[in-house]
Amino acid sequence: MKIRDLNIDDYVIVYDIGKGENSEGMTVVGRVIDLIFNDENTNFAEINSMGNLYTITDNNYFDLWSNYIESKT
Repeated sequence: MKIRDLNIDDYVIVYDIGKGENSEGMTVVGRVIDLIFNDENTNFAEINSMGNLYTITDNNYFDLWSNYIESKT
């Protein structure tokens, strides 16, 4: 999934927030509050997860929360 596929107020699940060389990152569920479209490869989305703000890019592994729930039921 890409940032351009998101809309404001979508809920997303991000599987690799804070991913680094020695860490796989953490999983976060949040609501999209801002979208920034620059170039093809430099798009950003800001999500709010229980009062914490996170910025994700196309390099993050994420999916819509509704798609995640559908796959579980």
